[in-house]
Amino acid sequence: MPNGIVPKEALSYFRAKKIKPGFDYRDVWREENKHAFTVAKAMQEDILHDIRDALDDAIENGIPFSQFSKNLRPTLEGKGWWGRKDVVDPATGETVNAQLGSPRRLQTIYSANVRSARAAGQWGRIQRTKATHPYLLYQLGPSETHRVEHANWSGILLPVDDAFWKTHFTPNGWGCKCHIRQVSKAEYSRLVNTGKYITDAPKVEMRDWINKRTGEVETVPMGIDPGWDFNPGEGRAKRLLSELKKKSQRTKKALAKPLPPTNLYPAGSKGVMSTAKDVTQGGLENAIASMVGNENQRGQLSKFMKAHPIKTLFFKASEMGKSASAKALAEPVREFLAGTWPLHPQQAYSVRRAARVNGFTFKFAEHVVVKVKAGSRLNSFRPDGIKNAVSEAINKASSGKRAWSFSAQVGEAADDGTRLISTWVHEVGHQVHFWAGGGPVPSTLMESITTYGRTNSYEWHAEHFVAWLADREALAAWNPSVAQYFDDLIERAINRGSK
Repeated sequence: MPNGIVPKEALSYFRAKKIKPGFDYRDVWREENKHAFTVAKAMQEDILHDIRDALDDAIENGIPFSQFSKNLRPTLEGKGWWGRKDVVDPATGETVNAQLGSPRRLQTIYSANVRSARAAGQWGRIQRTKATHPYLLYQLGPSETHRVEHANWSGILLPVDDAFWKTHFTPNGWGCKCHIRQVSKAEYSRLVNTGKYITDAPKVEMRDWINKRTGEVETVPMGIDPGWDFNPGEGRAKRLLSELKKKSQRTKKALAKPLPPTNLYPAGSKGVMSTAKDVTQGGLENAIASMVGNENQRGQLSKFMKAHPIKTLFFKASEMGKSASAKALAEPVREFLAGTWPLHPQQAYSVRRAARVNGFTFKFAEHVVVKVKAGSRLNSFRPDGIKNAVSEAINKASSGKRAWSFSAQVGEAADDGTRLISTWVHEVGHQVHFWAGGGPVPSTLMESITTYGRTNSYEWHAEHFVAWLADREALAAWNPSVAQYFDDLIERAINRGSK
C-alpha cells in the first residue's frame, strides 16, 4: 500500500460509516458497505471501535500495515479477540469454531478498508477533474499472478461516466491490487493511436451466486468477488443531495418556531455602530437568531462573543476612505471602540478600493467592518438565504464546480440584509480563527467549498465558519472532519485569553 497523507474524501468516506456488528461478511452487503463498518465475527462494539480507530489513524496518517498490526494486536489479544474460539452464530444459533484475530485477518481488514477508502477518495478527485481528464484506464497491480478476468480488463480505456465503472472501479475483490488511472484528452488520443487499448466497454457477463446467509440468489459480474461489485465513491454526491434535501425540510419546520435571542452583546451595551438607518444592533441580533437554528452553534457563538466582544461597524463605501464623511466619523468611532483600537480611529474603518470589498477586519482589532448601502435593511432578512447559499455551494463543490464565496452565492440583493449577515459571519469567522491561535489549515482538510476559501488559510477559515454556523449539518455531510474541526476551533477561541 502506498503511504502518505490521503485526500480528505478518503477519510470522510471511512468516517461516515456507522458501526455495525456482523458475524459474516455477507451480513453487510454491497451498497451497505458504503455506509456501515463491520468486521466478520467482531460482535462486540468495543472491538469494532478499536479496529475502526486503528484504521482511521492508518488512513489519516498513511500508517503502513506493519505498524497498524503492531499497534492493534495487543489490544485485541487483551480483550480476547484473537486466535480460534467457539462462538455462537446469531443467525443460526449454532456454536462454531471461528477464526477471530490473526495476522492474516488483520492484513485483510487493513487492505480492504484502506483500499476502499482510497478508491472513494480517488473517485471524488476524478469527478472534480473530469472536464480536463475525461477518461479512465484499467491497469493491473503488482501481484505476481492475476485473475484471468482482471488481466482481460487491463487496457480498458473508457469515459469517466461509462456505466462500466459503476461495477468495475477497483478494487474488485479480496486482495485485488488493480488500479485506475485518469487520462487527459491529449493522452487518450496518443494511447488510442497505438492500437493497444480497448475503447469499447466489454459486455459484462453475470453469474448466479447463492448468499447462504440469506438463501437469496444474487447476480454478480464474472471476475468480481461477491459484494465487491460497487464503486465506493460513486453515489456520494447523490447521498449528499438527499441529506441536504431532508435537512432543508427540517429547517423549514424549525424556522416556523420562535427562537430565543442569540445574545451577541450584553443587555444595554452598544456593540453595533451603523450609518444605515435600517441596519441596527437589534436587527443583527434577530437575524443571527433566526439564521442559526442549531442550539449548539448559537450557544457557542454567544459564548465566543461574551468572551471576546467583537463590535461591528456597518459603514458605507464612501465612509471607508479619506472623504469628509469618513473624517466626520473619527471621533464617534474613537468613543465607540472605547480604547480597543491602538491607531488613529479613521484607520479602524478605512480600506483601499472600498467598492470591491464587502467587509474586513484585523488580527489585532476587536471589531469587524461590514459595508452597507443607504437603503440596506435587516428587518426583511431571509433566514434561509444563507443556508440555501451554503447548500448550493456544497452541491457545486461536490460536482467539481465552485461558487466564488458564500456571500456571492447569496446574491447582490443587499437591501434585505442577507448578504450583510453573510459578510458579518465571515468577518467574525476571521476573529474566531485569530482567537483560536490563527494556525494553518490542517493538511487533511485543505479542500475548499468556495473558490475564495482557496485564497489562503485566513479565507479558508472565514468561509467555512459561515458554513459551520449557518448549517453545520450540511457541512458535516460534505466533510465531517471539517465540521468537527470548527467545533474544536471555536472552543479554543472561547477559552484562549489572547490572540
